[in-house]
Amino acid sequence: MSKNKNKDIAYVTLVGTVVFSDVVRYDDNQKELHNYFIQIKENYKDKDGNEKERKYSFKATQFGLKKNSYVFLKGERVKINGFLKVNSYMDNGEWVNQTYIQINKIDDVE
Repeated sequence: MSKNKNKDIAYVTLVGTVVFSDVVRYDDNQKELHNYFIQIKENYKDKDGNEKERKYSFKATQFGLKKNSYVFLKGERVKINGFLKVNSYMDNGEWVNQTYIQINKIDDVE
């Protein structure tokens, strides 16, 4: 668990399907971070009672992994536990805020 004096964090548990995965090596290639886009589906009925489906994708990143750690691949179902974070940066003179999930734990779902 992360320490946060203000307790102003959003804890996330998410079950979905990997639709994109990527590995970035850093720290003289001894550490990795894994980036994923995880898609979830929501079934609902429209105003006429017809079954419909909405899809949502979330960026999720896992930091500090050992070199050549296992990477979940497109199509795999996973369960993620982590925290909602915001990455802020300047782009062409304007601030961009990118929301993502910082992964504490990621597992296969059977």
